[in-house]
Amino acid sequence: MTKTSMIAATVSFLLATSQLFAFGSYKEAFDQARKQESARKYSEAAKDYAEAFKLAKTASEKYDSLFRQGECFRNNRKFEEALDLFKKAVAVEGITPAQKVSAQFRVAQCNEWNKKLEPAIVEYQAVLAIDKVSPDQICSAYQGIANIYRGQKQYDKSNETADKIAAVDKASPNYVSRAHLTKGYNFRDMKKYDDALAAFRKAGDVPKVAPQFVSESRNAVADVLLIQKKNEESEKMSRTVAEDAKAHPHHISSALNRIALIQRSDKKYDDSIKTSESVIAMKDAHPSHQIDARLNIGYCYFYKKDYAKALAVFKEIQDAKTASAGQKNAAKTWAANTQKELDKAQK
Repeated sequence: MTKTSMIAATVSFLLATSQLFAFGSYKEAFDQARKQESARKYSEAAKDYAEAFKLAKTASEKYDSLFRQGECFRNNRKFEEALDLFKKAVAVEGITPAQKVSAQFRVAQCNEWNKKLEPAIVEYQAVLAIDKVSPDQICSAYQGIANIYRGQKQYDKSNETADKIAAVDKASPNYVSRAHLTKGYNFRDMKKYDDALAAFRKAGDVPKVAPQFVSESRNAVADVLLIQKKNEESEKMSRTVAEDAKAHPHHISSALNRIALIQRSDKKYDDSIKTSESVIAMKDAHPSHQIDARLNIGYCYFYKKDYAKALAVFKEIQDAKTASAGQKNAAKTWAANTQKELDKAQK
């Protein structure tokens, strides 16, 4: 072997060794992975967590590296890969009940996100069977099951499961409120509007519940009142949400859109446009709510027979990046109708 070939062989060996032992310790690998994950570089982070797992010695280290890998795949919406890792995390011997519950909960969620609903229910029930499960973890599992039944339109089963949350000893107010909200949405979809109103009001009346649950419950009440054609009451409740400094911004933008809709139905077009413009001007409004507000402005201009302005609004929405397919289709249909009216007016 020549001197040159020996040097080349040595370099190749060193490169291979450096790749085989990319990190000198578990901590080094894990810390690097955390940095990647914090930067939302999930694919790179997952690889580093895999390296950390190879260097793990304790049960906690094995669990943490597997669980964090699973979280990276979950954030990349690769639920099958995430599911496999969370199952491995659950199976690590010597982990704490809290660790086991966290991984088991993710197993259930990954099944749910993969539309494997019956297995998801089984996995949520497995959470409940773990020793020393906290009240909040019990509530989370029950809520997961209730959501699945709701998605399957098995409303009675969903309500029965939600009732179990309210019965959990030391359940946090937010979970109790969410349970009442779930029942309210179920009753609303069942067209049992009085029952829905009662459930939504209970959700907002839970002592020490977070402000966003109060504003969600009030919005839900306003929605049902609108369905019942109690426009005056619906608008009053919507204004309560819109004027609440503690309300979630998305709930405020939703409430304002409802007010604008009621104003339009009352043919108060200028007031409706002004309300919709306030939604568009909001920094933290939900993007879809802002598109709805723009659609409403277009509708108002149409009914005012200001077809040129209406057409401009509808065309603008069709090019909006934040508009959904449904919103773009609505804008396209109304643009076509508006163009016909504009052509008639110009003849």
